[in-house]
Amino acid sequence: MRANTDNGSRKYIKEPLVTVIVENFVGPIPDQVRIIGEAAQPRSLPYRADMTVLDAMIAVGGLTRYAAGNDSVIVRTVNGQQNTYAVHLADLIRDGDISSNVALQPGDIVIIPQRLFKTCRSLPERLNVTGDIDHSATIHQG
Repeated sequence: MRANTDNGSRKYIKEPLVTVIVENFVGPIPDQVRIIGEAAQPRSLPYRADMTVLDAMIAVGGLTRYAAGNDSVIVRTVNGQQNTYAVHLADLIRDGDISSNVALQPGDIVIIPQRLFKTCRSLPERLNVTGDIDHSATIHQG
């Protein structure tokens, strides 16, 4: 990068002195942990030894108010095989359930989905549906 900038500047400056400062290097994708979805600040993080999901959630600012934290998953690829593991982020962050604080590995992707209803407080206690109904279901808030 420095050489490209240095060579490009030679047209205008006789002896350019170019300094490149890397402010935020995350590393190659296999060495990252990516947090996507309803995190306050979704992003890639450099993996650190003994990193846990709590460390990652602190780094991304926690969950948004629309996050379905307990429906989150970690996607991990091992020997070319992709596996998905459930993780209860709301229990960890809001209730302090330390059993939900699992270890992360390089290359992990934490996916935090959005809740079905954004403003659950505005839902009535009872919801009536009219028309043809194929089957009945119960909608739980949370």
